[in-house]
Amino acid sequence: MTYDVVVDGKTHHLELTKGETTWLCKVDDQEIEVDAALTARDVMSVLVGGKAYEVKRERSLQGEIHLIIGSARYAVDVQDPRSLRTRRATAGTEAGPQKLTAPMPGKIVRILVAVGDEVTAGQASSSWKP
Repeated sequence: MTYDVVVDGKTHHLELTKGETTWLCKVDDQEIEVDAALTARDVMSVLVGGKAYEVKRERSLQGEIHLIIGSARYAVDVQDPRSLRTRRATAGTEAGPQKLTAPMPGKIVRILVAVGDEVTAGQASSSWKP
């Protein structure tokens, strides 16, 4: 599973792979082995490098998510790039050049617009032929 996680305004790329007894987490290309267990609703016990942490999730009335680890509190937004809801929420929010990512590898075989053409989210070319 792959996610973009925004923690206190800073975006991190997170890849999770379930092992037999632990999770392999790759955060911004740094691999971390994690043992995690849900101990109560919105409370998780996490073991990283032999050190234990209790992570509590809290939702505000405005729908914001905060994680509390010890006495530290972090504003968190988790975005699944495969989610249509995430794509709709972020479409058109930024101007200028943007990074384009795909949920799976692909190969560009033809570009249907010219350099400098203005495009909109979801725009299709009427001249496109498979």
